[in-house]
Amino acid sequence: MNKLFEKRRQRHFLLLLKYWRLVFNDHFVIALFFILGALAYSYSQALPSVTPAMWWPKWVLVLFLTLFVQLGRVASLIQKADPVFLLPQSDSMQDYFRSAYAYSWVLAIIMSLAGVLIALPLAMVIMHLSTLDIVAIGLSTICLKTANLLIYSQRMLFVAQQRLTWMSWVIPAVAWIICWFVNPLLGAVVALADAIFQYVNTRGKRVNWRATVALESDRMTGVYRFFNLFTDVPSVQGQVRRRKFADGLVNWLGGRDPWAYLFSRGLVRNTEVSGLIMRLTFLGMLIAFFIPVAWLNTVLAILMVYLIFVQLVPFYDQFDQIAFTHIYPIAQGSKVQAFRQISQKLMVIVAVLISVASLGLHLHWLTMLLNLVLTLAEAYVLVHYYLNYRIKKL
Repeated sequence: MNKLFEKRRQRHFLLLLKYWRLVFNDHFVIALFFILGALAYSYSQALPSVTPAMWWPKWVLVLFLTLFVQLGRVASLIQKADPVFLLPQSDSMQDYFRSAYAYSWVLAIIMSLAGVLIALPLAMVIMHLSTLDIVAIGLSTICLKTANLLIYSQRMLFVAQQRLTWMSWVIPAVAWIICWFVNPLLGAVVALADAIFQYVNTRGKRVNWRATVALESDRMTGVYRFFNLFTDVPSVQGQVRRRKFADGLVNWLGGRDPWAYLFSRGLVRNTEVSGLIMRLTFLGMLIAFFIPVAWLNTVLAILMVYLIFVQLVPFYDQFDQIAFTHIYPIAQGSKVQAFRQISQKLMVIVAVLISVASLGLHLHWLTMLLNLVLTLAEAYVLVHYYLNYRIKKL
């Protein structure tokens, strides 16, 4: 069974590597570099204004670390056919799930400790932490994440499901409250007790094949949906719904031109493309809202507008596989003009939303006006000049 899991793990890694290469392309790496750098710079600039007398920093630490504990689940790599073909090996599946848990545990602990490293600078500002306290915080993180993965493992077993949800949230929150408001050592004791209790509660339980298959399917669906934000994933199928609220948007985007009619309705109905544009726009608004440095805010606003436009361009050949688009006697230039018209309207909306969000908490009007002018000018250049180059490349 260990060999079976190792074989599936290698195949799973190759699948992820295939999509990671598409996700971390040149454009996304540059954007990620600027975004992470901006967030780190803003974090360092905000720390001097935090004092131990403030009431909210400790609660921020509790909320942040409690949320971080929830990240990461057990990758069982169970397939839909396993309940049939592996059912005779149910007694030997303990070794398989032990390997799956160990693999998931290592990745989850690395991610959880990274969250602690992010939170420590804020904790050092509001508390006088000794080396022993820092070790206790790290131990608390490891124990709470271990317990959380064990709770997730219990969902694959014949265990009462009602108590699992609140245990995965309430116990880590209580442990972190004790850690930050009472003593880190006492919080580590609570976290260790939680891990021991969950381990004892997990032993000796039989595998619930139906629950295991459903959980792994949900986990992989979440992974595929993340990759689908950047590239087409065959495993993710969009759903078409009637959206009455979008009638006005469709009429405004399109017109009497056949290609404009097709692009406008296809763009709104295609949940993958429209959802991607909305999510990226919302992300750009958040970045513009929280970055206080004026020049960095402007650079990131320009970068986000460019990234959103790059994700929109592939929609140009969305309907090329439909035979009817080649039958009607419509000139090719009409298609380009219609797509340019719709792209311009969308990019104007994106530029305005991101620029308005750059006002921030302190109402930086000058930054907002500068971002508005530059992003609108960028949208014009992208639509009227860069679009021709990308269409030829497509």
